[in-house]
Amino acid sequence: MKRQMVWSIAVATLLASGQAQAQEREVGALSVAKAVCSRCHAVEKNSPPSRDAAAPRFEDIANSPGITARRISKALQTTPHRRMPNFTMDRGVLDDLVTYILSLKRS
Repeated sequence: MKRQMVWSIAVATLLASGQAQAQEREVGALSVAKAVCSRCHAVEKNSPPSRDAAAPRFEDIANSPGITARRISKALQTTPHRRMPNFTMDRGVLDDLVTYILSLKRS
């Protein structure tokens, strides 16, 4: 009985830690999106249209048919964007940004 309680507490602690880390990464990705992408894109859920008509809302990207993390990641790394600034992101930041965009997908 005591062993089960210890395991239950350990598992609950690990799950809470993982959730906290995921929330921190999402907050960080939103900060990056606001700092870098929001000049043209609407980056938050239920945002009005993007400032630049050629720049889709992140929510629209997330809800595009057939969109995947891989497709978003590849587009951010390779697709030429005429008006998008050329910037490089650390792989972790890129992954977090992609995960954030996909979090805007409607259920």
